[in-house]
Amino acid sequence: PIQADQFIIGCLYDIKHTDIVVSHSMALAKMIHKGLILLYIEDPQYNNPSKDTILPELQQLCETLRCTYADVNYCALKGKTKDIVNILPTRLNGIVAVTEIDKQATRKNGNNPRTVLRNFSDSKIAYLTAQEPYRGQMNDIALTIDFSKESKDKMLWASYYARFNKSNVHILHENYKDEGLKLKWHYNMKFLDKIFNGLKLTYIKEPFIRKTAFIDVCALEYSQNKGYDLFISVTRDTRAIDPLEFIIGTQEQRTIKNPYHIPVQYINTKN
Repeated sequence: PIQADQFIIGCLYDIKHTDIVVSHSMALAKMIHKGLILLYIEDPQYNNPSKDTILPELQQLCETLRCTYADVNYCALKGKTKDIVNILPTRLNGIVAVTEIDKQATRKNGNNPRTVLRNFSDSKIAYLTAQEPYRGQMNDIALTIDFSKESKDKMLWASYYARFNKSNVHILHENYKDEGLKLKWHYNMKFLDKIFNGLKLTYIKEPFIRKTAFIDVCALEYSQNKGYDLFISVTRDTRAIDPLEFIIGTQEQRTIKNPYHIPVQYINTKN
């Protein structure tokens, strides 16, 4: 076994449907050579079975997976999902969490898109959200870089994919007319160069046209047309969200359940 000191955390709410979480968690663990912990959360808010009843199945699942990857562990906890998510980096040495998104699920289900966003809103680690099992490749990773300082938060994760998986990193951006915005974007790109050049990595710069208010919603459509495998996004501080968005839906609510079923990895902005 690798006996990793850091872990990918696969968050399970339903022991009968584990293939989405398991396939993506495994792919990440193998990619960055980390351990994997399958975490079952018994949350009184949701209608899922007690952790004691599912332990034998969880144990069995881990034993099966160890045939293909040695460092697979399991953990079952009871409590509020949001509270458990907040302790993942400290108690379980988690560096990224993986969760399933089910658009049909009710709000009383841990896999409901809005429920996931709420439960992970204070997460200190990145979280990968997926609507279907891993497609077998992460060749092309896309993210937007705009003029905001939050754009920088995505760059490190993009470099991990380039470094450990030899993924092509596609930087999607607008061509700014406003000189002030263009300058801020330029500084962000210089910061990106510093990270990538330091690691001897490359990226592909791709201008695209934003058609709506939400840059990442447009970027996901562009990524779908190009056949990209994963999208990295930064969540915005809810205090900065326009009140209108609570009616029409926020950018995160739209990207997490995108109609193209592209997995989205979120990073919360640093407080």
